Amino acid sequence: MMVVYALIAMLCFSIRVLISKRTCLTIGTPLYIEINFLTEFFLGLGMLILWGLGALELSFETNRTIMLALASFF
Repeated sequence: MMVVYALIAMLCFSIRVLISKRTCLTIGTPLYIEINFLTEFFLGLGMLILWGLGALELSFETNRTIMLALASFF
């Protein structure tokens, strides 16, 4: 099952790279990186706020975290 998760992660990353190539050519790499960083920051902040309000339950499993870390090395 971990191999399937790793393949899905690789597929998502490759799609992101393909989309980012065209976007970087249009708006420029520094602006793309800034937009990407700010978007991920605000989404993460939103998740933490929802968790703090009790509207979202966040839990971390050690096995899953290790699996995701190892999948990122592929």
